[in-house]
Amino acid sequence: MVLVEKTNRHFSKFMDALKNQPVIKINDLKTLVARSSFQAVIIKKIYWLNKSLRQVNPNWYLAEPTFSITASKDVFASLKRCDLLEIETKHDFFLLRFKNAPSA
Repeated sequence: MVLVEKTNRHFSKFMDALKNQPVIKINDLKTLVARSSFQAVIIKKIYWLNKSLRQVNPNWYLAEPTFSITASKDVFASLKRCDLLEIETKHDFFLLRFKNAPSA
């Protein structure tokens, strides 16, 4: 179990979207938050959270980039939530629970 403080409204919007959808298209995400916030806040937080989570367990991460190609050969970039992850919203933080993780 990991607690992530709600420190930024843009990151909170991202976490709420990730909680409800295992895969979020980058274009859809950019409609939720400003492009500058996406690059300066969200990507940076994902990077540091992924790095920290992998130090605990190499199979854990918050979200990773994925790419899909349509039949018309359009490429879409997305962020995919870890399959082992469940996100709960609490008052001032997000609770990250990983399946098959030992209880504290």
